Order: sequence, then structure tokens, then C-alpha cells
Amino acid sequence: MKRMRIVATLMLLMVAGVPASVAAQSEISQLNVVLRVNFDASVDVQERITYEFGEQAVNQFSQTFDTSHYDMSISDVKVKDETVSFQSEQIQDNGKRLTVKNREGSFQGTEDITIVYSVDSKLQKLALEDNQKEGWRKSLVHFYPQTEQIGWNIVGSQWSVPVTNAHARIIFPDTTKQLKAQCFTGPTNDQKQNCSVTKQNNEVTISSSEKFAVQDLFTVAVTAPAGTFEVPERVQEWRSQSSQSQSSAAQKSAQQGGSALRLSLGIIGGIFVGISCGLGLLALRKKLKLKNKKKRR
Repeated sequence: MKRMRIVATLMLLMVAGVPASVAAQSEISQLNVVLRVNFDASVDVQERITYEFGEQAVNQFSQTFDTSHYDMSISDVKVKDETVSFQSEQIQDNGKRLTVKNREGSFQGTEDITIVYSVDSKLQKLALEDNQKEGWRKSLVHFYPQTEQIGWNIVGSQWSVPVTNAHARIIFPDTTKQLKAQCFTGPTNDQKQNCSVTKQNNEVTISSSEKFAVQDLFTVAVTAPAGTFEVPERVQEWRSQSSQSQSSAAQKSAQQGGSALRLSLGIIGGIFVGISCGLGLLALRKKLKLKNKKKRR
């Protein structure tokens, strides 16, 4: 099975703000993510991160989100269930940096960090060079002719520290049924599936105990029937055109198939007629020979 090509979304990158010496001895020992995908395709996200800073203390750390295709709003950051000061700033055209500061002390040892944010975007046409199928995207939702899909890289692609024990719970609208899900682990283009998927009603849970090295991926694709989310007017028109094109192609194929069948039957019929005529001539010649023999007698 080929690994599904999934557009990396909300890639989380640990960047400037933590000294290299600290990053070298640090790791994320637990990552729990909850995504609530709303009917309008907007997404509410909560990440609970168990970050092992090591022995060296730091008073702040930074995290950058890739917002190439999305608008992102960070609403809350907590450390050990207490709200802390944070700053969110746009960097260049495709990223947002979150800087978390501990004004009353420092980050050291094991810290439980919670980040709450929301994601949305305008409707965009999917680039064919980046995807195997033609479609549209709004927030994390990809709209295809007969399905709708959520594609996500749970651990991001360029953490500066390894990530172990990653879990994600994706909650769809209440009426969602017939969900299908796949997950993949390891470097880009790897086909490993060292992960588990559990489906229950309108929820999908994905887990892996693998230790993800820097730039490793933990990708998931969850497919739902068309109509699971609010369908933008342009997508409705596109789906209608796609359906008509497929119907016309099927009708043309059926007509061509019918013509080919009629031609084949005509050829077969001609062969049978030829055989019948040949057998008739043989029978007539045999009859004439017998008649001539009788006359000679």
C-alpha cells in the first residue's frame, strides 16, 4: 500500500528561545492532541505536551506553527494547569511564532504544557502537484467528489527534540458515520504503520508509542462521506460538474461498449451463417453424388 500523500498541516517546530545545549538533552515524552472539527470546517485544537527540559533551566521557549494554508488563533497557554504569559507574532508569510515565558521562575525538568488554538481558512483549490486527486480545501478539510477528508501530521515534521508516545483524538460532527482512517509513521515517504486506529461513532483515536526522531512524521487521514461538513457553493458546483462529466463518460463508454458488442455479435452471426451455408453446400454435393451413382447402376 502506498503511503497516502498528505499535505502537512500545522507543523509544529521548536525554534529559537531554547539554547541548543538544552534542546540536546530535551524531549517530549507525551503528546496528546484533541481536534474538534466543526460543521463549518473550522477546527478547535488542544495540545497537552509533557516536555522534558532536562537539568538546565530556561525562562522561555518558542514554538512556530506553519500557517501557509490556514489562519490560526491561539487563545490559551497553560503550564501545570496555570495560565502563563505568551506572545503570538506573525513571522514572514507562512508562520506564526508562539513564545511562552515563565515570569515567576524557569522551565526545568518535566513540565506539562497545554496550548489551545483554533484553525480556519478561506476555500482554496488543491494544487494537483501536491495531491493525487483534484479537490478543494477549507481549513483541515479536503473536499473531493464523493468524500471529505481530514489530513494531519500529528507530531509535525521538524521538532528539534524527539517525540515519544503521541496520541490524537479527532472528533467529527455528531451525525458523522462511516469513517475510514489510516495512519503512517517514520520519515517522509516511509510506509511503516507503527500506529493504531480506533473508531467509535463520530470519533477516531490514533496512537503510537514509537519514538519520533527530528523530522519524522506521524500522519493520519480520516475519510468521511460527502456532506459531513458544510459544503461551500463553489464545491457544490464543482461536484455537480464532476458528476455530470463522470455520467457523460460512463454513457459514452456504455455506447462504445454497445457498439463493440453489436459489431462482435454481427461478426459472430456472419461466421455462423457462413458455416451454415458451407454445411448446406456439402450436404447438397453429397446428395448429388449419391444420385449420380444410382443413375449409373
